[in-house]
Amino acid sequence: MLSTVVLYQSSGNGRDYVTDVGKAQFGWGIELRDTQYGFVLPPEQILPSGIETWEGLKYAWSQF
Repeated sequence: MLSTVVLYQSSGNGRDYVTDVGKAQFGWGIELRDTQYGFVLPPEQILPSGIETWEGLKYAWSQF
C-alpha cells in the first residue's frame, strides 16, 4: 500500500530511499506526537517524543 493512501503525499524522504534504492519491501514514516504545536515541539517535549519513538520501534522489531 502506498503511504499516500494512508497519510499524505511526500517525496524525497527516507521511505523513498529505503524502498527505491534499498529495494526494501516496506518503508514507513514516523511522525512526532500530535499536539497543538504541529511539527515544532517545545524543547521539553523533544526528549519524551524521542523516547516514545524508540520504545515503539523496539517493540515493533521484537515482533519480527
